[in-house]
Amino acid sequence: MQKLNEIRQKLTERSVLIYHNPLAQPGDVKDFVLEGKAVISFPDGCLRMENALPTADGQRANYVFWCPEEFPSEVCIEWDFKPLREPGLAMLFFAARGKDDRDLFDPSLAVRTGEYPQYHHGDINAFHVSYFRRKEPDERAFHTCNLRKSYGFHLTAQGADPIPDTADSAGFYHLTLLKKGAEVSFFVNDLCVFRFEDDGKTYGERLAGGKIGFRQLAPLCAEYRNLKVWALDSVGVDSVNRVYGQIVDILQERGGNVSLEECAGILNYHPSYVWKILHRKGTTYKSLQADIKIREAMRMLQETDQTVSEIARTLGYSNPQNFIRFFTGRTSVSPGKFRGSSRV
Repeated sequence: MQKLNEIRQKLTERSVLIYHNPLAQPGDVKDFVLEGKAVISFPDGCLRMENALPTADGQRANYVFWCPEEFPSEVCIEWDFKPLREPGLAMLFFAARGKDDRDLFDPSLAVRTGEYPQYHHGDINAFHVSYFRRKEPDERAFHTCNLRKSYGFHLTAQGADPIPDTADSAGFYHLTLLKKGAEVSFFVNDLCVFRFEDDGKTYGERLAGGKIGFRQLAPLCAEYRNLKVWALDSVGVDSVNRVYGQIVDILQERGGNVSLEECAGILNYHPSYVWKILHRKGTTYKSLQADIKIREAMRMLQETDQTVSEIARTLGYSNPQNFIRFFTGRTSVSPGKFRGSSRV
């Protein structure tokens, strides 16, 4: 099968990192949503998860830890995984949304507490890949990774799991989930484990974007780090225009006085994703920011009695001379002359 590094080379120029979470400290997951009960800790500078309820409680002892971000349909998801204690089982949910295209955390959806039926026959649609399947005797005797699609309990793909038991594991294993078009592929240390082509009929309509979440079955204890999500080059015109409009709105609300990183943070996007959207629109953040600042400066010069120094401070210039040079360079007239000519 084709190795991931070969696929990644083809994707490099057409993808952008939209989310990166080191999962190294409590602050990194402060907005994550835990369904069920678990012990979340960071003893080794990475996310460690283990059950808080006794394994004898069955499904009640299992849980899901959701990343709150909403991701597009075509993504490459990467994370590192290290098993510490077995038996158990690990999963990644992705493309998860509520039924009728509601947000996964819409309060109108049925409450979820980590019990498996709530996720495959509940109020959500999602894919999930299960790996390090060491829960049941047959899973321990024959190691596989499975891909299932819900609503329903549809087993859509399966492949051999190369991750060894905890006694023989060699630290962290790098896992990659690729969802592009109709294809879903899963890799362990760049080795392709399975590939699934969704026809949009056999197992229901194709799933688009949504949230991702880590699930564990007790008594598994495992660590995670370095979660990355790449958006592939499938951003349609409507999505580009929508995000571009959001960027413009933020810049206008702040009079252009907001950095690229701050703007991306407000939108819950990675700065490189904002950069790519603007690149698709044929502009840059600096250029768009300057356009909005100059328009706001013109408006204030025409409609207010604020001094040039006051306008400069409003637009984020600590030194009025820098603002005057900026304005003059963009309009070929000084702020004072512009104000005088506009009020004649």
